[in-house]
Amino acid sequence: MTKDYDPTDSETTSFSPIDEALEVKATDVVKEAKAVKRVKKDQTPRDDFEYSRAQLYNIVEKGQEAMNGILDVCQDTQHPRAYEVAGQLVKAVGDVTDKIIDLQRKMKDLEKEDKPTQVTNNSLFVGSTADLQKMIKKGLAGAPPIPVPEPKTPNIDLSSIDVDRSP
Repeated sequence: MTKDYDPTDSETTSFSPIDEALEVKATDVVKEAKAVKRVKKDQTPRDDFEYSRAQLYNIVEKGQEAMNGILDVCQDTQHPRAYEVAGQLVKAVGDVTDKIIDLQRKMKDLEKEDKPTQVTNNSLFVGSTADLQKMIKKGLAGAPPIPVPEPKTPNIDLSSIDVDRSP
């Protein structure tokens, strides 16, 4: 007859036959709690951008080191699988460089959103059409009217052109 597992009972928690067979002593495994990094409240998207950018550059550098190693393996073994792995690694490093460009584009978009937009207030004229026509003739509230230059006619000397008028 077997007993159910009970963590407080030393008979059910004993692994003595296994311990004796393997010549080891069973111990309880205690997991240590990892400290969680707290995000600073004053952390900006710019800080996140810099951190992400640094991590992506680190990945690219590690990928280049791995590429050098796998290319050495490819040359030494001439095995098709090694070349396949090298091709996948080249693609992965290329994808990371694309992510760097996308990250820069996203950061530029965020910076554009942060900039204040220019506010344009439209003015409204309240009055009669006769008053409006008078203002236009005066040059919009006393400003001098903008002079419009007259078009110039080109001066062409036709006497210098030799025209053959034979039938």
